[in-house]
Amino acid sequence: MFGENQNTIGSMPMNIFHHFLEGININVIYLLGQHRMLYMNGVPELASNYDDTISSLKAKLDEWGVKDIYCAGAFTTGYAAVVYGLELQA
Repeated sequence: MFGENQNTIGSMPMNIFHHFLEGININVIYLLGQHRMLYMNGVPELASNYDDTISSLKAKLDEWGVKDIYCAGAFTTGYAAVVYGLELQA
């Protein structure tokens, strides 16, 4: 789930969004864009650039045995969800 730098998914606070997901048997990774760069500079907590962030996410998903991947975002983070989703074969 791609979020905004103020801890929101679109205009919804992330904790409220997460509450809606509690009844579903899924694991969620929240990525927050801190610099309004549409995640094209990567996610600093994972890597220092886009390509290495994708590699880091792939390694984590492999390590956790994740088979089905869905990427989502709202507004500008929707773009990042599509781009990352293509790279991650979501």
